[in-house]
Amino acid sequence: PVLLESLACETPVISFDCQSGPSEIIITNENGILVENQNKEKMIVAMNELISNKKLYLHCKNNAKSSVEKFSIQNIGNQWLQLFNSLNK
Repeated sequence: PVLLESLACETPVISFDCQSGPSEIIITNENGILVENQNKEKMIVAMNELISNKKLYLHCKNNAKSSVEKFSIQNIGNQWLQLFNSLNK
């Protein structure tokens, strides 16, 4: 939820690509940066890149909010309704 909350507030995110799902949320250089899991050196590079590259930061910031729309309560609710309706046929 923290990644989604950050993106919803137009804050680009940097995360390790762990198994808990960041790759479903983060698109590198579109709404943040996804880093190889537990690679601290690459995390440092990613952090420095987002700090020093204002164009990249603004691009990710501008895309952040819209990138989480598919996770909205309305969209998730509609997916559940479609599933339930398909089971009733």
